[in-house]
Amino acid sequence: MQNLSSPAFRKTGIDGAGNDPALDALRRSGLRITAARVDVFNALQRQGGFVRPETLFRIWLETRRQTNISTIYRALTDLSKAGVILKARDAEGRNIYATPTGGGDDSIHLYLPELPPIPLHHPALRREIEEAARAVGIELHGRQLGITVGSPDPKAP
Repeated sequence: MQNLSSPAFRKTGIDGAGNDPALDALRRSGLRITAARVDVFNALQRQGGFVRPETLFRIWLETRRQTNISTIYRALTDLSKAGVILKARDAEGRNIYATPTGGGDDSIHLYLPELPPIPLHHPALRREIEEAARAVGIELHGRQLGITVGSPDPKAP
């Protein structure tokens, strides 16, 4: 892995031309760029779909230096809270993660119990959701959206 603090890396990015999707996504999110976040994002992107943290950990151990699974969980939590990656639950109720796949700002994912997330590319629906959020003081522009279908939380107001 390259040294993230080297001046050459900061100037050009991993591929030498400044075109690293992980760095671009982290910069847009406002998250601090760390080696763990970059590695986790890149590993998710290479997997191409939703994966469990334990799968990332096994891959990490096979291909990289030793780490603790808590580092992976922490990076996944930070990235998903910032909207950089997608988070869902698998059929067993365990968290699974993926990088967004195209679709630009109109990308929305529909989450149904016990099914993989369904990507929806619907610009009009996206605009409607953003307008509803804006009406209550929430700005969603450029953030990933997910709609969960299921029973409402009985504890919610």
